[in-house]
Amino acid sequence: MTQPDTPESAGGSETVGRYRVEDLIALGGTATVHRAHDLRLGRDVALKRPRTGQGQAQHRLRLLDEGRLLAHLSHPGLVRVLDAAWEGPGAPYLALELVDGPDLDATLALRRLSSREAAVVGRDLASALAYLHSEGLVHRDVKPANVLLDSSGHARLCDLGVTLRAGEPDPHGRPGHTVGSIAYLAPEQVLGVPLGTPVDIYALGLLLLESLTGRREFEGGAEEAAWARVHRGPTIPTSLGAGWTGLLASMTAREPEARPSAREVAEHLEALLAMDAAVTPLERPAGRHRATPRAQELAATVA
Repeated sequence: MTQPDTPESAGGSETVGRYRVEDLIALGGTATVHRAHDLRLGRDVALKRPRTGQGQAQHRLRLLDEGRLLAHLSHPGLVRVLDAAWEGPGAPYLALELVDGPDLDATLALRRLSSREAAVVGRDLASALAYLHSEGLVHRDVKPANVLLDSSGHARLCDLGVTLRAGEPDPHGRPGHTVGSIAYLAPEQVLGVPLGTPVDIYALGLLLLESLTGRREFEGGAEEAAWARVHRGPTIPTSLGAGWTGLLASMTAREPEARPSAREVAEHLEALLAMDAAVTPLERPAGRHRATPRAQELAATVA
């Protein structure tokens, strides 16, 4: 989702269930997200509702799928679902944990990330993806607009509306239509072949490259941008350093089997952070990925 240029306010006049709807904080192709106040528990939440108009039935289906999925998932790198309603006034909606910070897309519109900031974001996202992949799930829409940054700089992955269980038919697919965001599609998504967890690694690689360079790799018209990645890999500046260039090249390999796992990506980025001795080590919320013996080995390889 993207943040609106000028947040619209519901003026406190609309109440949905036990929630008083307030400012619009994100506007996506299939859903809107408002800040809302839980009148029963006295806390703010992010209230997500499907957009109306053309495609409304599909938008509702995605929201229901996301709510059911999030109800069974628990990881500090994922946004939590707190409440949901499928029927009644204002339904369907999801009441989600409010991450009081910008999305990565809005941040990159202002500036690129430092190497350390990108490593923290990448580690957090890779850890969340490793969890999803261990549950047999493929996110399929990893992009800056679906990454929320909290006040400490940690990242949360959101919008699981098109997440798919590996090997299962796509309930959101249509003939001739590719699910996902053009700029971050993996080559196999463009080619229309069966998908697996490597598509998320490819998208994360492009996201990290964009975060470090401030430039989106595959631009142009939708068809041109989509097919470019089938014919060439992204341009990775050597100025990023060996620790980054090797990782990004492997993450964006055109062959899915050549890409590392999400866990390996998290370990590699943990190793990069461990090498940054000049900066005070980050405090991590309980449950976030921590260095493993493999990460220590990786640290030696990127020194």
